[in-house]
Amino acid sequence: LVGGFFSMEDKAFHGASIGDSLAFLFRGGQLRPLFCTRADESDITHALGFDIGDVRGSAIELLAPMAQQPGDKLLFASDGIETLWDEHILTSLALPTARDSSERMAQLLISQQGEHQDNATIVVVHVTAV
Repeated sequence: LVGGFFSMEDKAFHGASIGDSLAFLFRGGQLRPLFCTRADESDITHALGFDIGDVRGSAIELLAPMAQQPGDKLLFASDGIETLWDEHILTSLALPTARDSSERMAQLLISQQGEHQDNATIVVVHVTAV
């Protein structure tokens, strides 16, 4: 589970994560993980979050408030997108709209028809003004 909100006061995104859902910031053509989720099973070794507790065996990570810039895209997804290559995620997020980006990733997942494909939820937020 990943959640968060944009604060108009500090013009920042505040987020939290528990479990194996994913969150990324796409800025300047670079994809940056926002949480350490499943770090032992992936290349995600650095993140901005920190552990604050334990709920049913899963650590809750809070994200330090993160200032947004016009053009930023935030990707929130279930672990079902882990079958996509980073290149596919990057090219999808480079599309002009959040809808285009999320639809492209969904199309790629469907076209793979992986035998062990997990379900996937994809939400893309495109920051157009701050």
